[in-house]
Amino acid sequence: MNRPGSDDPLLARLMDLPPAERPAFCERWCSDDPGLRARSPEVSRLLATAPPAPVPGTALPLSADAMANALRFALDPGDRETVGLRIGPYKLLQRIGEGGFGTVWMADQQEPLRRHVALKILKVGMDTEEVIARFEVERQALALMDHPNIARVFDAGATVSGRPYFVMELVRGVPITHYCDQHRLTAAARLNLFVAVCQAVQHAHQKGVIHRDIKPSNILVTLHDGTPVPKIIDFGIAKATDRKLSEKTLVTQFHAFVGTPVYTSPEQMEMSGLDVDTRSDIYSLGVLLYELLAGRPPFDAAALLKAGLEAMRRTIREVDPPRPSNRLGTLPEADRTSVAQQRGTDATKLALLLRGDVDWIVMRCLEKDRTRRYETAAALALDIERHLQHEPVAARPPSSAYRIGKFVRRHRVGVAAASAVAVSLVAGLIVASTLFVRERAARQRAVVAEQSESRLRQQADAARLAEAKRASRTSQALAEQLLREGRTGESLAHFVRAARSDPENHALGPRLLAVLGYRSFALPIGAPILDAQRGGYTRDGRQLWTYHTDNTVRFRDLATGNPAQSFVLPDVAAADESADGRRWAIAGIDDRVVVLDIATGRTGLGPLPQGGRVLEVRFSPDGRWLATAVSNLSAKIWDAGTGQLRATLPHTTPLGTVTFSPDSRRLVTTASSAQWRVWSVPDGVALTPSYTARTQANQALFSPDGKLLVITDGAGALMADSEAGFALVQKLDHDGPCYAAEFSRDGTLLATTSDDATAKVWEMPSGQLHFPPFPHGGLAREVHFSATGRHLVTRSLDGMVRVWNLTTGQLAQEPIGAGQVRGISVAPERNEFLTYNRDRTASRWQAGSGAIRPLFIPAEPDRWRILADADSEGMGWGLYRHGLQRIDLLTGRKTGALRPWPAAVFGGVLASGATHACVDLGGGEWELWDLRGAEVARHPLGHYRELRSLVFSGDASFLAAIDAPRNLRVWETRRGTRVVGPIEGSGRFFTFSPDHRLLAAPMLNGTVTLWDIASGSRVGEPLCHRAPIQAVRFSPDGKFLVCGSHDGVAQLWDVRTRRPVGPPLSHHGFVRGAAFSGDGQRLLTWDPLDVHLWDVPTGTPLSEPMVGGNDINLAIFSTDETRVATWARSATDIRLWDSRSGQMIAGPIGGAERLGDVMGPLGFIAGGRFLTIATVSRTLFVWPLPPPERQQPVPEWLLTLAGGLAGGEVDANAVFREGRLDLAAIERVRSELSQLPKDDAYAEWGRWFLADRSTRAAGPGLKISAAEAERFSDQTKGRP
Repeated sequence: MNRPGSDDPLLARLMDLPPAERPAFCERWCSDDPGLRARSPEVSRLLATAPPAPVPGTALPLSADAMANALRFALDPGDRETVGLRIGPYKLLQRIGEGGFGTVWMADQQEPLRRHVALKILKVGMDTEEVIARFEVERQALALMDHPNIARVFDAGATVSGRPYFVMELVRGVPITHYCDQHRLTAAARLNLFVAVCQAVQHAHQKGVIHRDIKPSNILVTLHDGTPVPKIIDFGIAKATDRKLSEKTLVTQFHAFVGTPVYTSPEQMEMSGLDVDTRSDIYSLGVLLYELLAGRPPFDAAALLKAGLEAMRRTIREVDPPRPSNRLGTLPEADRTSVAQQRGTDATKLALLLRGDVDWIVMRCLEKDRTRRYETAAALALDIERHLQHEPVAARPPSSAYRIGKFVRRHRVGVAAASAVAVSLVAGLIVASTLFVRERAARQRAVVAEQSESRLRQQADAARLAEAKRASRTSQALAEQLLREGRTGESLAHFVRAARSDPENHALGPRLLAVLGYRSFALPIGAPILDAQRGGYTRDGRQLWTYHTDNTVRFRDLATGNPAQSFVLPDVAAADESADGRRWAIAGIDDRVVVLDIATGRTGLGPLPQGGRVLEVRFSPDGRWLATAVSNLSAKIWDAGTGQLRATLPHTTPLGTVTFSPDSRRLVTTASSAQWRVWSVPDGVALTPSYTARTQANQALFSPDGKLLVITDGAGALMADSEAGFALVQKLDHDGPCYAAEFSRDGTLLATTSDDATAKVWEMPSGQLHFPPFPHGGLAREVHFSATGRHLVTRSLDGMVRVWNLTTGQLAQEPIGAGQVRGISVAPERNEFLTYNRDRTASRWQAGSGAIRPLFIPAEPDRWRILADADSEGMGWGLYRHGLQRIDLLTGRKTGALRPWPAAVFGGVLASGATHACVDLGGGEWELWDLRGAEVARHPLGHYRELRSLVFSGDASFLAAIDAPRNLRVWETRRGTRVVGPIEGSGRFFTFSPDHRLLAAPMLNGTVTLWDIASGSRVGEPLCHRAPIQAVRFSPDGKFLVCGSHDGVAQLWDVRTRRPVGPPLSHHGFVRGAAFSGDGQRLLTWDPLDVHLWDVPTGTPLSEPMVGGNDINLAIFSTDETRVATWARSATDIRLWDSRSGQMIAGPIGGAERLGDVMGPLGFIAGGRFLTIATVSRTLFVWPLPPPERQQPVPEWLLTLAGGLAGGEVDANAVFREGRLDLAAIERVRSELSQLPKDDAYAEWGRWFLADRSTRAAGPGLKISAAEAERFSDQTKGRP
């Protein structure tokens, strides 16, 4: 049998049959095809539904085309979505909803931003013109919205098979009625939440969109910073009032209505020409408000559906529902009590709360005649706010005339005669009453108009504020992206714009401090030197000289900063300084060379005629000789004392450079023909033939010991052995010409720069690369080692200078120059360098890192562990082989005397407060020591080959540990008596309850067993998971236990009932750990990729996942629980987060690259001002942390400082305009900070940032200088 295709006549015939006859026909049709027969029940179900009866669960009846497509899908379901499927840039993670014509998936977006989104896609088989039009309506309606209480649309597209989808904001929430009941919100709180819904509906109406399906499941409540925020979703049956929402024709089928019956307005139920307008949504809002307050909708949904379509329509059109206060009284006693308790009161008080204003507000929304409802959702919200503020409301009980009119319409025959008699009697009264009512209505309209105007002004202000917040969030997201790309200056400018756009974004304060503190920004030394064409340092490093536009050379003393000598020079073509720093050789444009005395500026020798333009002049290292390269194709050697010409070195092509060997006995010349040659000094005898480099010979230099000669050429550099006749020994390759090279002072490294936009560091004499190439933003043309040899300074033709750390191979500070630098000079004896710039200024800079680095407290051979004291100002204890030692963690220094042990220890752990210790005495002997008395009380625990995962209870009254065979034991610490165990097959991640009465022990079989410590017996049945458990934690009150397993699920359990609480909490990978907040209301869990923050016990996410790097291993709340610290093992990546919003405050924090394997957990000390972590190598790291956010705008001085360092600003169009460092602004901030209080935590960080880097502390609040911290760092690396 052939399967029916899309145009099969059998299918058409099937659709023509009455619904009752279709199943039998389908059965016969599928009888000889097992595949079709297996799906026959599904086909029968689809075909049994015909227009106009709606499909259960949807408000949209299936047309014949839709049913045909659905049948085809049932016969060939090859295009279904599955978890993991990629649709465009989105990966489907979990199906979270389904409607009449579409399914909604949670999806993972990777580019351009990483986030979770909701992706709604048209169901397979539903792609009829009508359904596609409805789908397009929802996308267009959402796209029109820009309101914080309406889900936003991000993207739209179509699958490979052509089915449309759109991507919108993922709302992690629950229906509004469920949220209110779960959190037992009072009536007033529910009304406040409902006002926000009204404002969102008003926004939709102002955009020309009617929702037409307002109900609890389409209004989800999520939490933002702990505040409930309702979000309206699902505009699938929305209708436009003044524009087209779809280019496709959309016609609601005859005899069909849209919406959900119990929430549908009477006019939507009408089969008439009366169109619906915005007041239809007012009716639905009234039903929603009714249910929020009375616990039930006005009409019973099940009864409506059971009565049939016509009876349902008649009920909604004609039957007046009871008032909410009366509806409450119709509920059974148990239901009435439950509803009242969910609203934080009892049934009697709840009825009183609803009676009066609330009743009439709700009933005005539910008027059958839409002209009697509120005109707008804003008017409804305003009336609710009047009620909450105890002001008179606009809603009133229906007038007697209105009630009588309703009665007459229902009983026209019975009152006809009485009406005829009554008309003549009341005619006069009616006229008078009408006039009175009109006058009163006019007054009320005037009052309402005034209030509406005020309300609109408030809404406009709120819209402006919302727009400012959106602009701030956009700028902040862009700043973070730029920071990741290394464009720090632009990033700072956008951070400043974000803070100025939204002064209430207080988290930007700590974020800016972290960016400034943890990244190394170059700060100038003193003010720039004006009108300077070039400059440098004297060879003795004592003076700085600059050559100015008026041909004056000015010297200044570096020790005092005072001006020294100055003199006028003629136009200079080339110059060099003698090794003793007393003389300068100056080549002028007049083809002559003179030697000047630097101290006086007077000519000491010359002029020496050259016979051509001088290209280069050089002193020999011993100061006896002078070499010149001249344009007449010769080099000359002169006696620097007498001026006698000693030799002329002929060449056949123009020369480039002349270079003496360190012993002053040899001279190397390079020529434009790529030739180079070595000559003896002073006689000028050729020691080598002319060698040819690759394409060009640019520079020659000897190693400090003179054994190696390096020639930079057109493809890198050539290395020759001077002791082997200058034979070529290495090629140091670049992908372009190399113009500059320099040896380190000890000759162990060679640095080269190239037009391939890289600098390379080579090990000598092997010629191996020491680091991967250092990238630049332009052709790299200059390179110098710093005086300390720890840094490399490079310049590229993009006008930028970069300083590289020769320990890590990374940038030591942010690039400087703003595209202005023409040349650099490095001080020979100071850790600084000079730049001379295109704007004819020169600036001094410190070389090296200005960033906060952690304090390294190095390992000691006899120290087993350091325990931080969270309650002290940075103190801790060291567990040593021979005693207990107090340590200041902010200096690394020991304080006080060593408390000796009664026996040597070879490992162990300390209890909090160092009240107890469990120690390894060697040979498998373990003891429990009580340290509270003057003498150590010793309690032997027995002999074990190994004890692992040693954990003290919170009050140190019990100790738990497992041995090598994984047997768990618990000892009480007062006498060292074992109270629990051995328990075989235990996992490592056990934990004590807060009251120390229970122990939760995960087993290797994926269960968790609770043990009563007092009796040593198991409590109830084990808690079962599908995979081994790695995370186990009790809540602070001991009521809940969270367990995280290797299947990526964390589950809350009720400790008393041992039943699951809330939904399973899904993760990307196995759950590594968990931690509760101090109040037990928030739960922190983490997997290798993300850190999650959940509401307890609902399991609702409180923020977007915190992406803390790759292979996250640890996470912890700060002391005040406003922040979360995370550590990722593979990237040695430490980050700090705001625990309310999930925004990153700091990270990756510098210095974590040296961590290696971590042994101890992260820990906050000194009131959360510092973060500590210990490594397996027993080194302790201490990081200063930015102060917590303050509930006030970011300080203006901080924004000024960040803007000054940005090197540009963001214009009105959010485009970065590059400029220069605003040095004047930085100096103003320095002055302002000096006036701020010393205990101002923000100002403390600012003062540290601007302090002299050679004398300041290693970080804000640390009690150790940067130099001392560097020595500690060296010890960790084994350097002397």
